[in-house]
Amino acid sequence: HVVLGHHGALSRLPQAADWYAAAGDVPMTPVQRAWHVRAALRNENWRHVEAAIAALTDDERGEPEWTYWLGRAHAAQGRAQEAETLYRSIANQAHFYGMLAAEELGRAFLPPPPDEPVSAADHEHAANDPGIRRALAFYRLGMPTEGVREWIRAVRDRDRGFLLAAAHLALADGLFERAINTAELADPSANFAIRFLTPYRDLIEPQVREQGLDLAWIYGLMRQESRFNVPARSHAGAQGLMQVMPATGQWVADRIGLRGYHARMLTDPRTNVLLGTSYMRLILADLDNHPVLASAGYNAGPGRARRWRDARPLEAAIFAETIPFDETRDYVKKVLANTVIYACSRIARNRCGSGSG
Repeated sequence: HVVLGHHGALSRLPQAADWYAAAGDVPMTPVQRAWHVRAALRNENWRHVEAAIAALTDDERGEPEWTYWLGRAHAAQGRAQEAETLYRSIANQAHFYGMLAAEELGRAFLPPPPDEPVSAADHEHAANDPGIRRALAFYRLGMPTEGVREWIRAVRDRDRGFLLAAAHLALADGLFERAINTAELADPSANFAIRFLTPYRDLIEPQVREQGLDLAWIYGLMRQESRFNVPARSHAGAQGLMQVMPATGQWVADRIGLRGYHARMLTDPRTNVLLGTSYMRLILADLDNHPVLASAGYNAGPGRARRWRDARPLEAAIFAETIPFDETRDYVKKVLANTVIYACSRIARNRCGSGSG
């Protein structure tokens, strides 16, 4: 019954929760326990959600997602004070569930504080570090593979001050991916300005406006796709700032009347953004103009996102939580959280709100 329940939950079958219940006290793997909760969520059976979360290990229950969903289960059953206590425990955290918890408390996500300054001593230390100097030299010679290897070695086991200084050195050289990654190594909950950069705005913003899309959303998606690394290429062959697949690029080019398309054009930032934003507009129109569905569709394909919907209206956060692909589920949550951070701190401060879409 556990195996049936797990596979039924992945297939979004309403019977999955009953199959899990029929398994009784049969031991489960961590993945099976997580999908036990998601099966109950998909049915919006909050009593079963609470029971499934109670069956998690202590460490699992401490994860933000289950803290949030247990709060929702308490609230749905009239235990507002217990729910509020759980929401407050994560509401100040800048991730998907922290934003949802803040929304439940009636709070907007606040613009992050200014970045901490880099001391002169830390700047000098990083600038004179042999590993950092070698890495930058490789990048300047057009040898990014060697550059990233050297950079990773240079920043391993370094202190916060050194890492933040190194991130600023990368930014000064236009190495946006290295800047973001290194600043996150320094502190994944601070220094939002350097961690949420808005490069290429002169070519991105006009395309976004032309397509009628939300600039914060596109930056949130692009940060997740490539971290603004123009030559980025995925193992599947997606390329450029918006990680467009060659075949997708051809399909979009045909739809928008872009003549002479070839896959090499995907490494040109302007063409990549044109094709990527055009694809987002087409996906969005095909998926009820819903950014959560469209984010899932951009990662896993619009056909899959369409199949993952329920026949009845389904809350966006529950949809995101019950996406059966681990990569896409994580991707959608991060894109939505990125979008809120960009809207609050970089692009439109008066638009702070929930990451739930």
